[in-house]
Amino acid sequence: MTENLLPNPHFGWFTRVPSRAGVSEAESLEEFFKSVEYLEAQGFDAVWIGEEHNEPGVFISGANFTLAAAAAARTTRLKIGMAIVAVPLTHPLRIAEAAASVDQISNGRLIFGAGRSSKVDAYLTSNVDYGESRDRQIEGLEVIKKAWTEDIFTHKGRYYSFPEVKIAPKPFQKPHPPIYYAAGSPPSYEIAGRNGYNIFIMPRGDRAVIRERVETYHQAWRDAGHPGRGDVVGTFLVHIADTHEQAVAEAKDSTMSLWLRQAKIGGPHPALDDAINELRKTSHTVLQSNNYEELVESDVIANFGTPEEVAESMQTLRDDLGLSGFQIDVGIYNLFTPEQINEQLQRFAEEVRPRIT
Repeated sequence: MTENLLPNPHFGWFTRVPSRAGVSEAESLEEFFKSVEYLEAQGFDAVWIGEEHNEPGVFISGANFTLAAAAAARTTRLKIGMAIVAVPLTHPLRIAEAAASVDQISNGRLIFGAGRSSKVDAYLTSNVDYGESRDRQIEGLEVIKKAWTEDIFTHKGRYYSFPEVKIAPKPFQKPHPPIYYAAGSPPSYEIAGRNGYNIFIMPRGDRAVIRERVETYHQAWRDAGHPGRGDVVGTFLVHIADTHEQAVAEAKDSTMSLWLRQAKIGGPHPALDDAINELRKTSHTVLQSNNYEELVESDVIANFGTPEEVAESMQTLRDDLGLSGFQIDVGIYNLFTPEQINEQLQRFAEEVRPRIT
């Protein structure tokens, strides 16, 4: 990737909205909103709110459109990103209405991020077949775009069919808010490019493989005749300290808690068939078989160290993968206090961001 092809980088905070031990859910939510206000004051471009279900005491972002609307009401400039809306779990017309409402409340600051979610339990509790998730997402996004852009429309598909439909409100942004597609598996890069969606990625493992998948995305974008260049945003774990050793040590408990959670969620599940479970076994095994220090050194998602080290690492990732934006996860799991999160946001804004070009 040549640097001069890339737009100026944009930076956001990725959060699943932690439910912290020892405080009420109301207090945890207020801590989140205070950090969002602080994020805007520090000059960040966006907050990206995850959607997490069935994890009481860990995360409280199941209703992320509600959180997005409240965050929009407490800010004036910050973009409000959804990372992600699990499209297969909710009827697309309800998603279209909720997203358009947030876009109106924020005067056009919504970024709509769509994904499938690998959390099988969320599919079980939503009575949706996980094996249908990719096709449901593709069709759901088709319905959502129709609802946003057409006054009256019809749809007849595999999962959703209805006669003349009209929704209100329509989005503030025209023709609609920017759509980002969570690209993880190889087919998702091609799907996103073909449909003209921006992407965000949570890069893991071999950098060369990730770079090849991103190029597949750009090629599919060009082949479909879309103008310009799709936006590629990377999500990374970030922790900054005065020394490398201090940063790695301070992030350990929260990072390992997150990785063990992801290993469980992304691993084999009794509700899935043998073929899918075989594919999910690899990442599950890798996360559980390596020790923390080895994972930090080998996994591109972890960027821990001094401000200079973090900036250098993220600059290299930007150049190698053609990233136009970053979602930084400085909370990592739910073990950091709001004061620690805000300190990390401030250090990134003042000591890291100016070094990334």
